[in-house]
Amino acid sequence: MDWRAAYPFAFRAGPLVLRFFSHAEADVRKDVASTGVTTVSGRVMVQAPQTGRVTWLGQGERLRVFAGGRVEHDRPDLDDLLAWRRGNLVFRNGRLADIVAEVNRYTTRKIVLSTPRLAGMRLSGIYNFGKEQDFLEILSRLLPLGVIADPSGYRLVPV
Repeated sequence: MDWRAAYPFAFRAGPLVLRFFSHAEADVRKDVASTGVTTVSGRVMVQAPQTGRVTWLGQGERLRVFAGGRVEHDRPDLDDLLAWRRGNLVFRNGRLADIVAEVNRYTTRKIVLSTPRLAGMRLSGIYNFGKEQDFLEILSRLLPLGVIADPSGYRLVPV
C-alpha cells in the first residue's frame, strides 16, 4: 500500500503530534537531544500536546523541540538535510561531537571522543556511508587527533 494515499494521517514523534495533509512529506528525526520535523513537500501541522501549541510548517521549514523545552524554528538546507537518502552526510562547520554522533547512527563500530576538549573542533565535508575507514583517516589528517581501534569501535585522541 502506498502510505501517501492515506491522507490525512497523524502520528506521534517524541513530544510532538504530526498531522500530514494532501501529499505532504517530511523528514522526522528523534534523538536524545531533540525531536524535529522538516517539511519536504506540502504542509505539516505540528502540535505540542503539553502546551497545545500548533505550528504549520510549509516546504523547507523545520521545527525542533530540545530536551528542556527549548523550541527552534528554522529553514535548513534541504539538500544537505536529505543527503542521507543518497548515502551521504553533509557537514558544514559542524562540531566534532555532533558529527561523531551523526556518523554513529550509521555504523556498527562506534566512534567515541576520549576527551571533551575534542568536542568543539570544527569540520566541513561529506561522509559516505560504508566508508568508515576513509572518514577516520580524513579526521586524523584534518584535525590534530589520532584514532585508536579496538574490538568495540574507535577512540579519537588528541595528538
